[in-house]
Amino acid sequence: MEIGIIGFGSFGQLIAKELKRDFDVFVWNRSDRSGEAKKLGVNYVPIEEAASKEIVILATSISSFEEILKKVRAHIKKGALVADVCSVKEYPVGLMRKILPADIEILGTHPLFGPDSFKFKENRKIVLCPVRIKNGKLEGIKNYLEKKRYKMIITTAKEHDAAIARTQALVHFIGRILERMDLKEKEIDVMTYRKLLEIMDVVKNDSWQLFLDIEKKNKYAEKVREEFVKNAIRLNEELK
Repeated sequence: MEIGIIGFGSFGQLIAKELKRDFDVFVWNRSDRSGEAKKLGVNYVPIEEAASKEIVILATSISSFEEILKKVRAHIKKGALVADVCSVKEYPVGLMRKILPADIEILGTHPLFGPDSFKFKENRKIVLCPVRIKNGKLEGIKNYLEKKRYKMIITTAKEHDAAIARTQALVHFIGRILERMDLKEKEIDVMTYRKLLEIMDVVKNDSWQLFLDIEKKNKYAEKVREEFVKNAIRLNEELK
């Protein structure tokens, strides 16, 4: 089977590295990353070719998702499966439903790991949001992921976004606050302080655009942020 990956940043490269063991992988990126593709041993091709495969994975940023989706729409074959890997689900799933023809299958996914955490096998969880996909194909994907020892969570885009607003968007919000406080390693500290530094460092490694996308493209995130700020203010008042 041939798989096309649209977007060959750090996460697209991680996906390609894993899939090339079992499939012929064809990748495209907006800026030239043919050198990285050659080192990885996958095919670097024009966007039209990457989009013409049986399975197409959109590993582009949330902010550019609509633009890229419109760009590849005409090149996706009838009966192909298109999957995304965005950190929010209702937004990209809604766009795929709207833009892609009815004869193209859709699967929303969110791998709950990144290039830094992938080395830890216990972190290899992936959310699957079936949108428009035949049972046989979905079962094939689930069987493949199970053999690779991924833990799968099957849910809806709405349920995913409501949960991830607390488990990811809130963490990124806190991490960015810690960054603005310019926290540093201290000789006198406790383990929990070092955990805060770890959160801050992980969040800092992600782009500012990803932070904005996680916070603004998830309609549940604002309410969670406001709840956090409200309780922080209330607790601080109680200490006076």
